Amino acid sequence: MSISEVEKLQLEDLGFQAKPPIDIFDGINQDDIRSTLETYNVDYLAISNKHKLVFTCLENNLKVISTEKISQIIENDDKSNDGLILHNFKITGKALMIKINSDETCLYLISESKDSSKFLIISIDLTILLRGIYNEKCISAFPLDSKIIQFYPSLINPFKSICLLENGDAYLIDQNGTTKLYEDVSAINWFGKYTIYSFTIDSTLNITDEENNNTLSSTSLVENSDKVLYLTQLDNNHIQAVFGESINPDDNPDYTTYFITIDDSLQVVKVESSLDLFNPFGMIPRFNTFYTLNLKNWSKIYKNIFITTSSKSIDIDFCLQNQSIELLNDSDRATMPMDEISGDDDTPLGIVLDLSSTVNVKEPCKGVDESNPLPRIIVLTNRGQFVIWNIWSKKDLLENDAKLPTFEISDTMPNKSENDLEDNIENSLGSLSFGASTNKSLKESSDNPFTIGKKSDSSSLFGSNANTSTVNPFGGSSSSNPFELGKSSSEKATNSSFSAATKLSDSGTNSPFGSISKNITNTNTTPSTNTPFGSSSGFGNTTFGVGGFKMGSSTTSTSQKQTENLPSNSFNKPSFGSSGFSSFAGTKSDSATVNSPFGGLSSNTTSSPFGNLGANSKTD
Repeated sequence: MSISEVEKLQLEDLGFQAKPPIDIFDGINQDDIRSTLETYNVDYLAISNKHKLVFTCLENNLKVISTEKISQIIENDDKSNDGLILHNFKITGKALMIKINSDETCLYLISESKDSSKFLIISIDLTILLRGIYNEKCISAFPLDSKIIQFYPSLINPFKSICLLENGDAYLIDQNGTTKLYEDVSAINWFGKYTIYSFTIDSTLNITDEENNNTLSSTSLVENSDKVLYLTQLDNNHIQAVFGESINPDDNPDYTTYFITIDDSLQVVKVESSLDLFNPFGMIPRFNTFYTLNLKNWSKIYKNIFITTSSKSIDIDFCLQNQSIELLNDSDRATMPMDEISGDDDTPLGIVLDLSSTVNVKEPCKGVDESNPLPRIIVLTNRGQFVIWNIWSKKDLLENDAKLPTFEISDTMPNKSENDLEDNIENSLGSLSFGASTNKSLKESSDNPFTIGKKSDSSSLFGSNANTSTVNPFGGSSSSNPFELGKSSSEKATNSSFSAATKLSDSGTNSPFGSISKNITNTNTTPSTNTPFGSSSGFGNTTFGVGGFKMGSSTTSTSQKQTENLPSNSFNKPSFGSSGFSSFAGTKSDSATVNSPFGGLSSNTTSSPFGNLGANSKTD
C-alpha cells in the first residue's frame, strides 16, 4: 500500500500553559527507580474524571489524589496541600502499572508478587477503596519470565482487558478467566469491541471480533524490517500505529508514526506517516511505553485533539486524526523539566487527561485574561512530582466556545446497612483480600490461585485447569457507552455503618484466592507534599508561559492531614470540596495521628456512562 507523508499544521492558536509542579512522592531512591525503568514497562497514573480523582503508584505506594485540590493549588494559588492526598496505601510487591476500567468502578494493579515469583494482575474495588480500605483480588498471574509490556482495559466492556507479554503471547482477561489469544504479537489494543493487533513477523494490521472468532480485516502496511510496537484507536475511522525496531532500554531507534484511515467496513483505505511524534530524546535508559490521550469535542475548531508522548520522549505533542501539529512558539510547548542535580531531563511515568476542573484559569494564553476551566494533562515524573499543563485554543476561548463536559455523580451505596454492605462486596466481587501487609488471599498452596481460567482449550501457564471454576472478579456492574456525556448533578455523601467494614474483615469467605485477610490497611497519615513554588522559570531560555516558578525544582515540604478521627457509627464524609483548607505554612508541621482505619469516605462511586475519557475507544 502506498504511503504519503501526513500534513503538518503550524499553529499559534493552540498550546499548553505550564503550571507549578506538585510533589507527590518524597524520599525517592533514584537508583531504585532507574533500575525499575530499565527492567519493566511502567505506567503509574490513572484518572477518574467522574470521581475527580487521580490514582498513582510508585514502588510500594498507592495514592488517591483530589483533582479539585490540584485546581485550588495551581489556579487559586492555594499554598496548603491539605486535602491533596486523600488516601495513601502500602501495597505488597512492586507496582508496575495502574489502570481503570470503563465504568470507573475498578482499578487494575499490575505488580510483582511479594516473593517476586510472579506478575499479578489485581482488581481493586473503588467502592471499598474510597472508604479508606485497601482491597485486592488476583484475577490473573504470569510467570516472572513473562514480563507484561501492554495491558489495556476495554473502553466499552468493564469486565474485559487484554494483555501482551514480552514473549509475544496475547491474552484476553474477562469473567471466564484468562484465555490465550495469539502468539508472536508485537502490539495489541482495543478498537471499540474488537481487537487490533500485529505480529512480530510482519507489519500486518489485523482487526478481529474475538467473541465470534472472526477476522474482519487484515492489511499489510509497510515492507521493511520494523515492526508495529504500539497501536491505538483515534476515532471510529482512524488508528495510530508506531513502527520501530525495539522498545528496549539500550536501543534508541527512530520511530515512525502511521495514521491509518479505515472505512465503515473496517478496510484500510489510506496510510500516512510522520517522524515528528514519540521522538526518543530522553537520556534516562528505560523500556519505551507510548501514551496517546484523546481530548474529544472540547474545541469547536479541533474536534478531536490527541496528546502524545512516550517514556523516552521529553516533548508532549499534539496531533489530529491525520495531521501532525508544530507549535510555533516555544512558550506554548510542553517539555519535560530538567533535574539540575543529574542534568537529565525528567522522564514521564504516566500521563492522564483531567477534564474535571471547575476553576477558571487566569491568562491561559496571550490575549485572553481569563477563561472557563480548561482541560489539563498531569504527568508523573521520576522525581515523584506532578507536572501539569493546561490546554488552550485561543479562538475557542475568545468566543467562549470551549467548555468541559459535566459529569453525573451519584451514590452507589446510599444508606447501606452493615449487612447490605457485606452482601454487596461478597456477591459482586467474590473473595477479596483486605489489607496489603499480609496478603493472605494470595496464598500459595495446593489450591493454586494462579491457575489460569480459560474459555477454550489452551494450556495453562501454571498447570491444568479444566475443572477450575471462575468467580467474576470484576464486580456486578453493567457496561455503558463510554462516550455519552451525562448531566451534572450534586455530589452526595452517605452515612454507612462504621462496623460493617470491620465485620467484613472477619468474614473469611472461601474462594480460589484464599480467605479474606483480617487485616485492614489504614491510610498512611504521614506522607508529605510540597509547595509547588520555586525560583524563576527554567526550561533553558523560555518561560513556557509561567512566571515565578521553576518546573521540576525541589520544593519545601509540608505535612498534611489526610483523614480525621471517625465516630463509631459512621464513615467520615468526602473531602473533595475546595473549602476549609488551612493556609500554607513554610515550616514542616507535625504529622497527624489517625486512629480510624477507614480514611475519608468518597461516596460518589457509580457505574459511569463516560468510560475512560481521555483514551481512545469506539462506540457501535
